[in-house]
Amino acid sequence: MSTIQKHINNALRQDFGKLDVMGRNLIGLSFIILGLIHLFSPTMLVMYVPALLFPFKVLAVMVSGLLFIAAGVCFVLERHVYEAAMYLALFLAFLAIVVLLPMSDVAGFFTNIALIGALLTLADKYDSTDRTIRNFFKRIMSKLTK
Repeated sequence: MSTIQKHINNALRQDFGKLDVMGRNLIGLSFIILGLIHLFSPTMLVMYVPALLFPFKVLAVMVSGLLFIAAGVCFVLERHVYEAAMYLALFLAFLAIVVLLPMSDVAGFFTNIALIGALLTLADKYDSTDRTIRNFFKRIMSKLTK
């Protein structure tokens, strides 16, 4: 049996009666669907990409879609949940500040803030090391400088 099949089998054996399992899977499936929308309908979303930051608007939408799908798969398969939640929270914070605030999209901004809160809660549950944001950035920097 391949590694992918093992991960899928483990994902299907989860206790969906537990609220945290159900919540993690709902978050994961939502981001997978959102990512698929980004990949298959990028022209619908390019109006949200700031022209100054991203001259390749369709590419930016598709890359963000890939990020959403990757994080969603991590949540559903319960693999690398901490890293996926933290990177996704950083990306959503970036989107909230760079895209939603300049557009005066208050509802979208606070939706992103709520999602960031849920992702940080999810990350906290799956991190076995020091759970500070500062140490998360230290780990990123140490990986980048290797």
